[in-house]
Amino acid sequence: MAVLTKKKGSGTVTLSRKEYENLKKAAEELDTLKAILTYEEEKRAGKLKSFKDVRDLIHDLDR
Repeated sequence: MAVLTKKKGSGTVTLSRKEYENLKKAAEELDTLKAILTYEEEKRAGKLKSFKDVRDLIHDLDR
């Protein structure tokens, strides 16, 4: 079984490949949910009046 080791500061975290992939997938899902929430908040606030506004928001979220 492949094991990935990530050093951070003075501690070390060791994850199996499956744990790493699950963590990566969860982070991607959180990013997607955050983007949807941000879009809904901007829409409710009336800040998205044109396609350009939506495109700019997507660009900002992609950073």
